[in-house]
Amino acid sequence: MSDNAEERQTVHNAPVLLRQSSIALLPQVSQIPGALVANPTTAVTLENMDQPEITIEDNEGPPSSSPGLRPIRLSVPSIADGETLDHLQSETEEVASSDNEESETNHLTELLQNLMAHDSGKSRNLGTSSLQPSNIVCDEEGDIDEDFIKSRFNPDKLDSSEVFHHKLKQFFVLSSAGKPIYSLNGSDDTVMGYMGLITTIVSAYQENMKTEFSHISQNGFQLVVQNKSPLILVLISKVAYETGFSSDHSKSTLERQLQSIHTYLVSVLSAPVISRSYERRMNYDLRKILSNQDIAFLDSMNMKMTYGFSVHDNDQFYLDSSFYISHMLGSALRCVRTTHTTRSKVSSILLSAKKLTVKETASDTTSIISKASMSETKRHLAADLLFGFVSVKEKLLTHIRPSQHELLNEDINMLLAIISFHYGSANHQDSADLWIPLCMPNFNNSGFLYVYVRRFNLIGYDEPLSLILLAANKNSFFDLKQVGLYIIQRIMDNKHLKSALRSELISMGDTTKVIKELDCHYIKHFIYRRKDENQYLMDDINFSTTGEDKFDNVASFLQILYFYTTLHNTKSTTIKQGDGTAKKLTYTRWQRKDGWITGFLLSNKVYDFYCLCGGSVQAHDIIEQSLRIIKWVEKYKKRHFIGKGITF
Repeated sequence: MSDNAEERQTVHNAPVLLRQSSIALLPQVSQIPGALVANPTTAVTLENMDQPEITIEDNEGPPSSSPGLRPIRLSVPSIADGETLDHLQSETEEVASSDNEESETNHLTELLQNLMAHDSGKSRNLGTSSLQPSNIVCDEEGDIDEDFIKSRFNPDKLDSSEVFHHKLKQFFVLSSAGKPIYSLNGSDDTVMGYMGLITTIVSAYQENMKTEFSHISQNGFQLVVQNKSPLILVLISKVAYETGFSSDHSKSTLERQLQSIHTYLVSVLSAPVISRSYERRMNYDLRKILSNQDIAFLDSMNMKMTYGFSVHDNDQFYLDSSFYISHMLGSALRCVRTTHTTRSKVSSILLSAKKLTVKETASDTTSIISKASMSETKRHLAADLLFGFVSVKEKLLTHIRPSQHELLNEDINMLLAIISFHYGSANHQDSADLWIPLCMPNFNNSGFLYVYVRRFNLIGYDEPLSLILLAANKNSFFDLKQVGLYIIQRIMDNKHLKSALRSELISMGDTTKVIKELDCHYIKHFIYRRKDENQYLMDDINFSTTGEDKFDNVASFLQILYFYTTLHNTKSTTIKQGDGTAKKLTYTRWQRKDGWITGFLLSNKVYDFYCLCGGSVQAHDIIEQSLRIIKWVEKYKKRHFIGKGITF
């Protein structure tokens, strides 16, 4: 049975390119009387279930009639084989598993019903009801419209204190001596006073209190400082969904944002270069070795970490839900959804490139008198290749690595973001190759890896694919270019693989069809994160950023990110069972002017499952449909996640 046939057991018709507009994530007007905003609830826990581990086969199997997994066929034992008891035991286990699933569904439903009843009771006792505020990013009245976005969100380098103080988010990078290096908003003259004040506070804590100054939190205001001597990184936030939760939780989220800025600076400069620059002169201006493109990347990254979008020239918005959600989930990797067979074939082609050789002719002179003899030798073109990736946008299709080394998610996400930014710049063509020296701070912060990137297209699929090869030798550009051409040629020459890859990227690009076939109509959007490798499955959150409605669409986009952020940041309590395992349930509801949104989080040691439900939905429907999707994701986990990559 082919992999596609296997999926038809769950989804009767192969998914087609049927993108659901993200505005559908926001519900229609509900008929529920009254209005209610539920406070975040504490989590309750249940006994966990053991989950299978992700495995990736290194060897490419024989081609099948259609791409996909080839499930193992189990023969039914006969009485003559003497395996009757085993067969009966298997049937008994299936019945027991079904009973356990039903028991789990009933137990979770009962708990969620109690939480919903508790929230409804609190609303009745208060005798009041309220709508979700139209402005979800600050306490001000008014909608998130064009004027608000331009005045409160968009980066502005003008020398104006009024414009500067009106912004909701500030990022600063300065030296230990107080020299400005980077600011999201304002000119040097505008921010210089902040630099001096921050340097004084940090020095006072170090000298007088023998500790590091870290943060201040008060009334919707957060100031977070990280001392990465000789650099100091500072963040000021007045964004409601970053400051409206517990101080420790908000602080950790904001600290990750500062860590991302430091990671980028080390990526493009390396730690030794930064240190040596200030060893010679403490008031050194690091901007001398940073380009305008570096500053533009920091602006874009800081906007996406805060609001999920960046602003290009002429007020062009670039919505990037992947970057925001990845950062929210702690540098989680997003993977391309495709069949395991297709992924394995692409991986096999990458691995075969390690064996690629080229003939070289060398002169072997034995003596001055004797005639020079010529001998042929073979040289491996990919001898310097350390890591290889194939990606679509900022999602990974596959990657290879040495068995003794691996890149952490933070480094991989930064690599993908830098590549995406380079190709998105106005002066760069998609057809041009990239050659970028980058330091991977969590791999080796003292040296550089050299990144070769080449893009290629599949006819009939709109998005280009990127081949990314990393080597430690700065002189390996031409070798990696030949390796890249070989890999792409192998993919394009394999008509069956090319056709399967194209059709799967189109048909499996989102899960709208699958959710419909699974009869999970209440769930409008979901995120499934697998904890072991910190990888997640999610559909894009798409809105049009052109036309007259683009600012309204940006506001709707922000609302969805706000729902997930609130659900993620909701404080919860974990109760462990006797065997040490636990399951966490978190539930939150919002009422908008046009209806209800219900946020639900189910978590155990294997996964986190987030979902947004629209309209009037009962506890049993949320639990049953959530478990149905979770079971589907786990059943086809090799399609959804790449694991730790293929090793060589």
